[in-house]
Amino acid sequence: MSCKERQLRYYTEQSSRTKIKSLIFSTDALQYVCTIFHHIIGIILPMKRKALENSFIADAMLGTLTRWLRLAGVDVEYDKQIDDDTLIKRAMYSSLVILTRDRSIAKRKDVPDHLLIWSNHLPEQVLEFIQVFEIDTLESAFTRCIRCNTLLEEVEKDSLEGQIPPYVWKTQNEFRRCNNCKRIYWAGTHRENAESFLRKVIGNFKE
Repeated sequence: MSCKERQLRYYTEQSSRTKIKSLIFSTDALQYVCTIFHHIIGIILPMKRKALENSFIADAMLGTLTRWLRLAGVDVEYDKQIDDDTLIKRAMYSSLVILTRDRSIAKRKDVPDHLLIWSNHLPEQVLEFIQVFEIDTLESAFTRCIRCNTLLEEVEKDSLEGQIPPYVWKTQNEFRRCNNCKRIYWAGTHRENAESFLRKVIGNFKE
């Protein structure tokens, strides 16, 4: 069974568990069916949207996904305290695509461009994202701060003396810094593991 077939089976099973009876007489029933159809079509048909050519805003339930998308270089705003109305207004004002796990947001008539994430597990969430917004390269990976989404700037090693651990000082020569939160980044095992995870997920989707 291919990855896309597994995903289609997953969504079919998920939708079958929903309390369909409670929706039969609901005015939201048709909208619910359209939402399911949208996701199935997103699995079957190739999408042309490029993740790096769009900007996003994620709801409070997608903090982990946000950090991993930022690792891949994707522009994602996130505020775990944001309420639904503010999220939608922010997205409309700044032309951001909403990433949400909240079905009530996806069903709202005033919601702009958005992607409803179904899974609660990170690998599947990343797969759901790249089914619609393609990440075909990791050339932009590790260019954003995972804390605040700011683009990182390269800094001279000598300017960081005393600010990083001694072992890192001895073994690393290239550093980047977030000028917003001042966090310093460098290559290491953590970066290798993160890149390996992203390549694995993207590679599995393309199989």
